[in-house]
Amino acid sequence: MASEWLVAAKMGELLASDRFDKDSITEKDLSLSQAFCLLWQNQDTGDVAGRQSPNAMTDTASAAVLLDLYVLEKIDLEKEIKQWMDKKRQVIMVKRKMKQREYRLSGSPQGGG
Repeated sequence: MASEWLVAAKMGELLASDRFDKDSITEKDLSLSQAFCLLWQNQDTGDVAGRQSPNAMTDTASAAVLLDLYVLEKIDLEKEIKQWMDKKRQVIMVKRKMKQREYRLSGSPQGGG
Protein backbone atom coordinates (compact mmCIF):
# COMPACT_ATOMS: atom_id res chain seq x y z
CA MET A 1 0.00 0.00 0.00
CA ALA A 2 1.43 3.36 -0.98
CA SER A 3 2.09 5.69 1.94
CA GLU A 4 -0.46 8.29 0.80
CA TRP A 5 -3.17 5.60 0.79
CA LEU A 6 -2.16 4.57 4.30
CA VAL A 7 -2.28 8.16 5.57
CA ALA A 8 -5.68 8.69 3.92
CA ALA A 9 -7.07 5.45 5.36
CA LYS A 10 -5.89 6.19 8.90
CA MET A 11 -7.04 9.81 8.81
CA GLY A 12 -10.41 8.68 7.49
CA GLU A 13 -10.75 6.29 10.43
CA LEU A 14 -9.82 9.02 12.87
CA LEU A 15 -12.17 11.64 11.41
CA ALA A 16 -15.05 9.13 11.41
CA SER A 17 -14.46 8.15 15.04
CA ASP A 18 -16.85 9.51 17.65
CA ARG A 19 -13.82 9.67 19.97
CA PHE A 20 -12.04 12.32 17.85
CA ASP A 21 -12.33 15.62 19.76
CA LYS A 22 -10.76 18.69 18.15
CA ASP A 23 -11.26 20.80 21.27
CA SER A 24 -9.28 18.49 23.56
CA ILE A 25 -6.34 18.65 21.15
CA THR A 26 -6.21 22.45 21.19
CA GLU A 27 -6.12 22.45 25.01
CA LYS A 28 -2.78 20.60 25.11
CA ASP A 29 0.61 22.33 25.48
CA LEU A 30 2.03 20.54 22.41
CA SER A 31 0.49 19.97 19.02
CA LEU A 32 0.11 16.39 17.78
CA SER A 33 3.05 16.74 15.40
CA GLN A 34 5.29 18.26 18.08
CA ALA A 35 4.49 15.48 20.54
CA PHE A 36 5.01 12.79 17.90
CA CYS A 37 8.35 14.23 16.78
CA LEU A 38 9.58 14.35 20.38
CA LEU A 39 8.82 10.63 20.66
CA TRP A 40 10.65 10.01 17.39
CA GLN A 41 13.74 12.10 18.22
CA ASN A 42 16.78 10.62 19.95
CA GLN A 43 16.81 12.39 23.32
CA ASP A 44 20.61 12.26 23.63
CA THR A 45 21.71 13.37 20.16
CA GLY A 46 18.64 15.15 18.78
CA ASP A 47 18.84 13.00 15.63
CA VAL A 48 15.65 11.99 13.87
CA ALA A 49 16.36 8.70 12.12
CA GLY A 50 14.52 7.68 8.99
CA ARG A 51 13.08 11.00 7.95
CA GLN A 52 14.53 10.74 4.42
CA SER A 53 12.54 7.68 3.33
CA PRO A 54 8.81 6.96 3.46
CA ASN A 55 7.83 4.56 6.23
CA ALA A 56 5.30 4.25 9.03
CA MET A 57 6.95 7.04 11.02
CA THR A 58 6.92 9.56 8.18
CA ASP A 59 3.35 8.57 7.33
CA THR A 60 2.31 9.17 10.93
CA ALA A 61 4.20 12.47 11.08
CA SER A 62 2.44 13.61 7.88
CA ALA A 63 -0.94 12.66 9.34
CA ALA A 64 -0.13 14.50 12.59
CA VAL A 65 0.77 17.70 10.71
CA LEU A 66 -2.44 17.52 8.66
CA LEU A 67 -4.50 16.94 11.79
CA ASP A 68 -2.81 19.90 13.51
CA LEU A 69 -3.72 22.14 10.57
CA TYR A 70 -7.28 20.78 10.64
CA VAL A 71 -7.64 21.36 14.39
CA LEU A 72 -6.29 24.91 13.96
CA GLU A 73 -8.90 25.40 11.19
CA LYS A 74 -6.25 26.20 8.57
CA ILE A 75 -7.48 23.41 6.27
CA ASP A 76 -10.60 21.36 5.65
CA LEU A 77 -10.45 17.61 5.19
CA GLU A 78 -13.09 16.02 2.99
CA LYS A 79 -13.49 12.29 2.42
CA GLU A 80 -14.24 10.93 -1.05
CA ILE A 81 -14.49 7.41 -2.36
CA LYS A 82 -12.70 6.95 -5.69
CA GLN A 83 -13.12 3.91 -7.86
CA TRP A 84 -10.71 2.67 -10.49
CA MET A 85 -11.61 -0.52 -12.25
CA ASP A 86 -12.62 -2.96 -9.48
CA LYS A 87 -10.85 -1.12 -6.63
CA LYS A 88 -12.32 1.48 -4.30
CA ARG A 89 -10.12 3.82 -2.30
CA GLN A 90 -10.89 6.45 0.27
CA VAL A 91 -9.28 9.76 -0.63
CA ILE A 92 -8.87 12.65 1.79
CA MET A 93 -9.03 15.97 -0.01
CA VAL A 94 -7.09 18.74 1.72
CA LYS A 95 -8.52 22.19 1.09
CA ARG A 96 -6.80 25.28 2.38
CA LYS A 97 -9.07 27.72 4.18
CA MET A 98 -8.56 31.27 3.02
CA LYS A 99 -9.68 34.43 4.71
CA GLN A 100 -12.31 36.17 2.66
CA ARG A 101 -11.11 39.56 1.48
CA GLU A 102 -12.50 41.89 -1.13
CA TYR A 103 -10.11 43.42 -3.62
CA ARG A 104 -10.41 46.51 -5.78
CA LEU A 105 -9.29 46.35 -9.38
CA SER A 106 -5.96 47.81 -8.27
CA GLY A 107 -5.42 44.74 -6.08
CA SER A 108 -5.55 46.64 -2.78
CA PRO A 109 -7.66 45.11 -0.01
CA GLN A 110 -10.96 46.82 0.77
CA GLY A 111 -11.61 48.14 4.23
CA GLY A 112 -8.32 49.76 5.20
CA GLY A 113 -6.19 46.72 5.67
